[in-house]
Amino acid sequence: MSTKRLNDISELIKGEKAIRCSISSITWERVNIIVEGEALLQKRKAEKCYLILRNLPGESEISIPIRPDEDGKFQSRINITTIKETYPLPHGIWDVFIRIVTPENVYESLFFKNSEIAENENYTKIFRYGRNRYVVNPYIEKAFGHMVVEIVNYKAAALKSKRTIKNMVKATRDFVYSLLYRLCAAIFPQNEKRVLFATDSRSNLSGNMRFVHDRMKERGLDFEYSYLFKEKVTHKRNIRDKLAMPYYLAVSKYIFVDDFYPMIYPLKLRENTELIQLWHAVGAFKTFGYSRVGKIGGPSPFSNHHKNYTKVTVSSQDVVKYYAEGFGVEECKVYPTGIPRTDVFFDKEYEESTKADLYKAYPELLGKKVIMFAPTFRGNGAKTAYYDFDQINYEKLYEMCGDEYVVIFKMHPFVKKGLEYPAEYEGVFYDMSENREINDLLFITDLMITDYSSTCFDYSLLNKPMLFFAYDLEDYISKRDFYYDFESFVPGKICRTFDDLLEAIKNEDYEFEKVGIFRDKFFEHTDGKSTDRVIDCIFNINEGLD
Repeated sequence: MSTKRLNDISELIKGEKAIRCSISSITWERVNIIVEGEALLQKRKAEKCYLILRNLPGESEISIPIRPDEDGKFQSRINITTIKETYPLPHGIWDVFIRIVTPENVYESLFFKNSEIAENENYTKIFRYGRNRYVVNPYIEKAFGHMVVEIVNYKAAALKSKRTIKNMVKATRDFVYSLLYRLCAAIFPQNEKRVLFATDSRSNLSGNMRFVHDRMKERGLDFEYSYLFKEKVTHKRNIRDKLAMPYYLAVSKYIFVDDFYPMIYPLKLRENTELIQLWHAVGAFKTFGYSRVGKIGGPSPFSNHHKNYTKVTVSSQDVVKYYAEGFGVEECKVYPTGIPRTDVFFDKEYEESTKADLYKAYPELLGKKVIMFAPTFRGNGAKTAYYDFDQINYEKLYEMCGDEYVVIFKMHPFVKKGLEYPAEYEGVFYDMSENREINDLLFITDLMITDYSSTCFDYSLLNKPMLFFAYDLEDYISKRDFYYDFESFVPGKICRTFDDLLEAIKNEDYEFEKVGIFRDKFFEHTDGKSTDRVIDCIFNINEGLD
């Protein structure tokens, strides 16, 4: 098999009339360089197509598979935080071209001069983290007549942190912890039947992990189970867990997590270990993880957080690329199985028993219309999380409720400050923020008020109305941003002031018609069998589920 370098459009006419290779546009989407173009071979079957990045000395090469449609058009996403294993695209000048592989030849096509992109047009993007910068500059090189990517990589500066006592303690802790893990891995064999459920934000087995765990036992799967719990990310881990963790991580074949788990990311897990992220949220709404590189509170592109997951489970194919981007993993590691904890929304028996239990615990809710107020937090994470309670006019809300409504407040677990409404509002207002699981409360909810919380995904499965109290939308977009345009994305009416919110409730002005469209977009599976799909996916069991 020979390689043919196609440097000029005229070369395509000689014997290979039907070959068309070109790159037509370069754009940015958060941490992705989006490259669009054409790669078509009509007379012969192309076995494989790649977008190739090769450094100009020719010492190294990165290939990104592309899948052209029937007309040969393609769009390729180059995530600069994951392009080379756990490191961003390395420093230097990178040549960009297309490679088409046929049974007889390998065709390599440079960026042709007839592209719509102007020569030397600059697409520079600067990612800031702390005082450091990471600069990516794809452009058309006039001298060559094709696309190159210039990387100014400040990795050394980024990793050179201040030698504070806090940083030195953390570095020492990570070193000792990694050493203990390697020691355990060297001494103890990996148990092919050992499954570990680990979380830094729950005190017991709950959420997606409970559904997977319980269903595995119901199906009689032959595994041994271990557990590592910590109530909150900000809490200290007890001595027992600190000593047990390296051992369980070393001997377990399967490790399930459902949230941020910082102690596991620095580890080079032993070969064949499956690290599965069940993630607690549904869908893709506000940006997270590496999608926030360059924003205040966003991670360094050189961070190792999340990047060692072997599998991630999500609700639909539509959000696969966003979870891959946010976690810094390849899209092939993200599986649209559905979310285990949403199975309850298709279990009528569970729904009725849950409602009965809640009404038994809160009999005063019977006969009332229940409004749930469930916003997300503001701030960069657990340590800085807050909500602007001054935006809530308790008096007006109480007056509006009258004898018709009651309000359940379910604040985000990260928000430490509690609600402060007058005691006489008790019996109309209920603070259930301490309830870790929100899904059960949704069954008795008639109207949900949220803002940028992913709870809207779960609630859409019940086909009920919701309102979005987005008093700080522009500020939130500038600091956090979304994967979709907020105003055309959310399945309900957007209210910018509290008075607007109350008016919408009084008039039942919910824009309810958006809910069904939203649900169908973000849930491929509405059969109540997502837990089984997750189990079959993780353990390679073929049960015939779609």
